[in-house]
Amino acid sequence: MVVWGINMIDQFIILRVNAETKEVKTEPLSGSELLSAGRGFIANTLLNEVETSCDPLGPQNKLIFATGIMPDSRISGSSRLSVGAKSPLTFGIKEANSGGQAALALARLGIRAIIMEGAGDPGNILVISRERCRIEDGREFLGLGNYALVEGLFERYGTKKCIISIGIAGEYGLPIAGIAVTDREGYPGRFAARGGLGAVMGSKGIKAIVIDMSSEVGTFGDSPEFRAARKRYVAAIKNTPLTGEALPKYGTNFIYGPLSALGAVPVKNFSLGSFERGQKIDGEALHRTIASRGGKGQSSHSCSTGCVVRCSNVYVDEEGSIVVSPIEYETIALLGANLGIDSLDEIAKLNYICNDLGVDTIEVGGGIGVAMEEGYYSFGDFKAIEAILGEIKKGSILGRVFGQGTYGAGKILGARRIPAVKRQGMPGYDPRGIKGIGVTMASSPMGADHTAGHTFAADVNHQARDGQVEISRSAQIRRAMYDSLGWCIFHEAPTIDDLGLISDLIECVYGKDLSPEQMLSIGARTLSREIEFNRAAGITLQDDRLPKFFSEERLANFGTIYDLSDEELERTLVDLEN
Repeated sequence: MVVWGINMIDQFIILRVNAETKEVKTEPLSGSELLSAGRGFIANTLLNEVETSCDPLGPQNKLIFATGIMPDSRISGSSRLSVGAKSPLTFGIKEANSGGQAALALARLGIRAIIMEGAGDPGNILVISRERCRIEDGREFLGLGNYALVEGLFERYGTKKCIISIGIAGEYGLPIAGIAVTDREGYPGRFAARGGLGAVMGSKGIKAIVIDMSSEVGTFGDSPEFRAARKRYVAAIKNTPLTGEALPKYGTNFIYGPLSALGAVPVKNFSLGSFERGQKIDGEALHRTIASRGGKGQSSHSCSTGCVVRCSNVYVDEEGSIVVSPIEYETIALLGANLGIDSLDEIAKLNYICNDLGVDTIEVGGGIGVAMEEGYYSFGDFKAIEAILGEIKKGSILGRVFGQGTYGAGKILGARRIPAVKRQGMPGYDPRGIKGIGVTMASSPMGADHTAGHTFAADVNHQARDGQVEISRSAQIRRAMYDSLGWCIFHEAPTIDDLGLISDLIECVYGKDLSPEQMLSIGARTLSREIEFNRAAGITLQDDRLPKFFSEERLANFGTIYDLSDEELERTLVDLEN
């Protein structure tokens, strides 16, 4: 195949932003560095440049935004944005990634990554355009939620912009704070939500990043070879049931029903496995509700240019007016079933409030679930949940308690059953019902994170013990590879058995022929770097554990228990590069 387009070596740069001095410098990327991207770029940079013992909210920490290797290539799913730093939640390395338009916007300007250093006074706006990059005074926007903030920034800078922003939780430095990214319609609903990265951005004094998108000129060209490779890739997406049927129709909530059948849905602080009123909030209910209401509702929606999977949605009220976009399985599980809420309208409203505050819905739902089990509130009490979010917005003592996340709030409340690993709240999978994800949540350097290595699609008895370590290890390596390429998690299904679908595209762009083994080595190497960072930061193999109650309490209604040994968990990610 033939390399096409302009000279990539002359195009991609790194921006180094000093939040204290407001100086912005550029560094070129060349040669093999061009294939260092996304999660892998973050792992390498943090390991090489950040003191592992640093205060996550101090000036020594660095906040990194990194695109994949070709986010402006018109390839479906290739424009994820990775965000990383030492986490104020886990105190280890953290990468979270987001959809939306940011990776595309940066790539059009020839930017592979932004590295934020130092610490500045609150209320600054980083403005990036083809002409120059600068930090401007944005103190007038302090205290605003993400929605009003984006409206104000569009009014100041124009609407042909992509915006990366934090809500008030990031300003407060709360470890549940995420980072919002605008989608194709300019809606700030795409989140790098996990690990408190919004608090790190707040500690740098940056309220938002405004990226110019007025230029339609991309960094990649076109060729017959590339068009043919892309055609094969798109055909595989459309011919795979998950990406061609389930996700476009039901979105990420397609998984609710199958997980409920396994006893893997978190219900009432991870105690039941299946919600008795779950049919009111499952994938079919979500699709039916959006489709029946019409108006501005969309049951299939793409968050970024070029995506053909369209697993996002736009949820509307009974009048057809937008409530929130998107509403996803994790939010439905943690703010819905886990809290005894059976109304999609109530979950959508809570989702909107969380997005505006800029907080991780998983951490919010996990922490409130612990408080409900402890008797501070009643399961199903929507008004109480709404009031807690109001306290977070006010920055009250109560709000700051829940702002510590599932683990922090649980410890303050003296709870015994706290669903968290490495201080990060567990997402919407009870490990007694789907044990491979349990292995991932325990052993991943990311903490409890299903996106670090999802095992649902594996051909295995999910409730049995055998084979779970092996499928988790494989899934974590693959996931780290996709994250390092900047690829969306939902494009894994059509490509995992034929990595040539991706390597052919890479060869068209970079002229480098990657074997499946070489591609997977990118994931293994990334995981190794992350584990090295964590070990230096004091996170050991003994931290690779699920909470004890999963192995001590059989799951009500199903009778399953988490029975993998500590030794099995400890060997999951050993000798990754051998």
